[in-house]
Amino acid sequence: MIRQHRPRSHRAQWLLWSAAEPGLIVDLLLNRQFTTQAGHSFGPSIKMTNATTMKNLLFSIVSLSLSMGVIAQDAKPVGGSGPMISVDKEVHDYGSISQGANGTCEFTVTNTGDAPLILTNCKGSCGCTVPKCETEPIKPGQKTSITVKYDTKRVGPINKSVTISSNATNTPEKIVRIKGTVEASHADTPASPMKEQSPMAPVNN
Repeated sequence: MIRQHRPRSHRAQWLLWSAAEPGLIVDLLLNRQFTTQAGHSFGPSIKMTNATTMKNLLFSIVSLSLSMGVIAQDAKPVGGSGPMISVDKEVHDYGSISQGANGTCEFTVTNTGDAPLILTNCKGSCGCTVPKCETEPIKPGQKTSITVKYDTKRVGPINKSVTISSNATNTPEKIVRIKGTVEASHADTPASPMKEQSPMAPVNN
């Protein structure tokens, strides 16, 4: 079955030609001869039937131009998020550790953005929590480690934080925490020496 294509209306043809060749409308309005790239020739023989047709045509052209302008303004470059920080964990739990045990842990930082991530500072919430981070730029998709050392000479609960400052667009100051408990170590105390029993006095019969 052969489909019959309905011819485009004059208005639709004008819109298509004006979008492809913006000079068409100006030339026609100035009553000039104009030939499109497709070979269609227009000239003084084209006349507007009435004021309404002219008004509708101009309105359609202006609307089309404004729509194209809005689309161009809303277009954003792909992947323009900048440097972004992501940490493998929010909290490190030491659990229960002995007094004087190794209090070192690590947090892994990943740059999930599309620009170099720079860690400008890492600061613990107190002097007993000492973080260490590299300040070299982290390329997109690359990782680095932040080392945190807690002073386990202090007996009791651990509840401290570390603030990671960077140029990240999502979280310029990222806070991670450490928790746990330091238990006192009980050293083996020597047993008290046994007292020697005094010799029994002779019994007189």
